[in-house]
Amino acid sequence: MKPIGDYRQVLPTLHSLLACIFICIGMSFSACRYQPGQIPLPEYGVLFVPMPPTVQLDSVNARSLPVQLHGTITAQGSDTVTRYGFAFSAFRAVPTVSDSLVAVTGKPAFFPFAFHLSSALFKRATRYYVRAFAENAQGVSYNKDVLQLLVPDNRILPEVALNDIESIAATSANAKAILTSDGNTPITAYGVCYSTTSTNPTLADKVLVTGSAVTGSAVTGSAVTGALPFGYAQALSSLTDNTTYYVRAFASNALGTAYSSTVSFKTTAVPTAAPTVQTDNTVNITTTTATIDGTLVSRGTAPIIQYGVCYSPSNATPTLANTVVVAGTTDPATFPLSFSATLTGLTQRTMYFVRTFATSSVGTSYGVVRSFTTSTPVATPPSVQTNEVVATSITTSSATASGTLLTDGTASIVQYGFCYSTTNPNPTTADALITSGNASPTSFPFNYTGNLTGLAAGTVYTLRAFARSSAGTSYGATKTFRTIAAATAPPTVQTVTIHSISYNSASVLGNLTSSGTAPVTEYGIVYSATNANPTTADNKQVTASAQPGSFPFGFTGNLSRLVPNTTYAVRAYATSSVGTSYGAVQRFTTLVATPNVTTDRVVYSEARNSVTASGSVQSAGVSAITRYGFCYSATSATPTIADNPTDVGTTVGNVPMAFSYSFIRWAPGTYYVRAYAANSNGVAYGSVIVVGVYVNPTITTDRTATKDNAAGIQTLFGSISSGGSAVIDEYGFCYVPSANATTNFQVGDQTVSVVRKTRPVPASFPFGFSLEVTVPQNTDYSFRAYAKTANGYVYGSIHTFYITYKP
Repeated sequence: MKPIGDYRQVLPTLHSLLACIFICIGMSFSACRYQPGQIPLPEYGVLFVPMPPTVQLDSVNARSLPVQLHGTITAQGSDTVTRYGFAFSAFRAVPTVSDSLVAVTGKPAFFPFAFHLSSALFKRATRYYVRAFAENAQGVSYNKDVLQLLVPDNRILPEVALNDIESIAATSANAKAILTSDGNTPITAYGVCYSTTSTNPTLADKVLVTGSAVTGSAVTGSAVTGALPFGYAQALSSLTDNTTYYVRAFASNALGTAYSSTVSFKTTAVPTAAPTVQTDNTVNITTTTATIDGTLVSRGTAPIIQYGVCYSPSNATPTLANTVVVAGTTDPATFPLSFSATLTGLTQRTMYFVRTFATSSVGTSYGVVRSFTTSTPVATPPSVQTNEVVATSITTSSATASGTLLTDGTASIVQYGFCYSTTNPNPTTADALITSGNASPTSFPFNYTGNLTGLAAGTVYTLRAFARSSAGTSYGATKTFRTIAAATAPPTVQTVTIHSISYNSASVLGNLTSSGTAPVTEYGIVYSATNANPTTADNKQVTASAQPGSFPFGFTGNLSRLVPNTTYAVRAYATSSVGTSYGAVQRFTTLVATPNVTTDRVVYSEARNSVTASGSVQSAGVSAITRYGFCYSATSATPTIADNPTDVGTTVGNVPMAFSYSFIRWAPGTYYVRAYAANSNGVAYGSVIVVGVYVNPTITTDRTATKDNAAGIQTLFGSISSGGSAVIDEYGFCYVPSANATTNFQVGDQTVSVVRKTRPVPASFPFGFSLEVTVPQNTDYSFRAYAKTANGYVYGSIHTFYITYKP
């Protein structure tokens, strides 16, 4: 049959869901790709109707997570189903596959096709909109009505039970428990907790095992791997024997921890044995001490916590209730272990009963009892030391002795002090003595003193400290001292202060504190500008030549005819027949009589041919300034107003006061300049400043010429039109690539090159010169002529040159 073409039309009799109908005229069914869902037409064609699947939402179970969803694909439509499942959203009232999905990619083999999916993507306490969907090549279809569901938050604490405690031993047991519910949320930890004190133990409890604190919680696992109910066992170790324990099973989820009821059990008792200890020897017995040797033979069944010696002078079987000396408090690592203990504070000539002991948690064991008697003391006298006599305590008739009691020996001290003599080199108590005390001090060493009086002036004495007890008399080493000779003490005098200082006078205050051992015959002030410790052999101002009526006695010495601006050393003095005494040295400086002037600056300006000097009057001195200015000389290095003085002014207001003056048209040369200021007391000068007056040479940068393009040689020309006031030491050119040139480049600048001459020395002017330089071709260069004298460099103007070269 010949095809007459394709056309489409709307058939009003078809279902309203069909968007369009394709009719193939004169074509076979296979040419029209006949598929299920196509409707055969009589004789001339096939009506092709594209259709998506049809799906329905059967049920949803959201009582707990994961949510269970059930649906059915009732027909696959015109193409094979490629994906199906459920679309849901907490925000969109009509969810699509663009929202959250629980989906399966597959091809159902028959229809209707029921499917069930489980999802944990839903959140608790949240409302969701849900639709079932199925998809083929023609599109996605959904069930007709949107289902709303609220996922409840039905989480609770887990449920756990403790079934039994098995295999109970002295230090271990085994707990068996069962998890019956996870509380609708995953288990995060489970196990058992136990305690010896709390009847309802929690995870915070602890148990004491073998003297160490350990956690009382045993975490069996952190996730349940099997279905509930879920049984588990937990071994408890490091327990204490013969002890009651309280145990609970626990399980934790996101809401917290749940506990089972409490089960108690008691560990079995372990047979006990106390330590074994023996008493060995008693050695090193003295009047108040003894050493006891012992041996720890065995530990027993528990660690040893203390061992040592117990003793008594009255109890024949001493125990820990008597006096105890502990030798150790830790359990030894190995046995047997030897130890010793020293007993102190014992009573002489006394019998003691002694034995060793060792204690553990089981109890205390003792060694055999031994006895010993402390020894009888040997009588020893006290021990005493003689110290040096303090020199400042010695007078013409007295001195202070010093001694130290070191020990009292074996008996109490009944007397101690000093014995002394002028004839016996080792004085005893049979000589002269003084007593410092009549009883033993409470502690040693003990320092004491004694005042020796009634001594002879200017006499040598021997001295010893002594101490006496019932055991005898002891002496310290012999010391000697000499009393001061009679009538040999000079006066004592003080230099108090200096005041009323002028440029030629000052007043000094002194104080006579005592006359010594003879009357004062003269007192006053001594002073010197050269001697740092002036005496009466220097300058002195006598205040009086007789002893004052009482002491202390203050006086004044007025010093005159002093030199201005001079430092003097000064002190008070006093003289008697014994000698002359002086007070402490003090110093002062007289005021400056003439002005104080400074030369601040002297500068030469070649451009103005002038010298400008600056100075300052710092102070006027003791009288008014009558003139000030500058003086200078070309021959004298220290010019004065006898040379070339120039007064700048005659009166000065407030000081310091600055002043200046400009000198013009000085001949070239070196000049010495300084400021001066004068008053009625004389002329003062500032420091000398040396200044040079000179005339620089005049130099010109003339021209340039290329000598050899290929070699890059350029000839530079310059001239010196006048030589200035100093000899020209050097002349030439400095040059630099123009790209690097500054506006005033000079010899010594970075990147600047120099070509120079020193001979011939220019003698007549004008003086022309030229020099050659070799530089890279095709580069701009800047150059300038220069000349150098003792006064520095002088430059001509800047010119440029360029060597062109094409190979």
